[in-house]
Amino acid sequence: MTYSQFAIMLGQALYADDLAAQPSGAQWWTAACEVAAKHALFPVTDMALRDNWNAVANTPIEREQMAQMLYNALVDKGIKLPLSLRKISGIRWSSSKKY
Repeated sequence: MTYSQFAIMLGQALYADDLAAQPSGAQWWTAACEVAAKHALFPVTDMALRDNWNAVANTPIEREQMAQMLYNALVDKGIKLPLSLRKISGIRWSSSKKY
């Protein structure tokens, strides 16, 4: 799975209206990445910098980066995770938004 494929999955699952409202981009994945950026799903991932999108969008995404994007989406949606999940050993969850 690539960054862009995962962004499309999250977009379709959590941001369908935003995704549908996006104009077509130069790349097949542009709309999904724009929605992901709008909702701050990319901070602390290799897609954090828009200048990296062309180089990174179609590369395989690591599980840690997928978990980070999912965490960012849950924070964006206002879903509070139990403290036990927020303090999983070895993972520094980070988001541009705070609980």
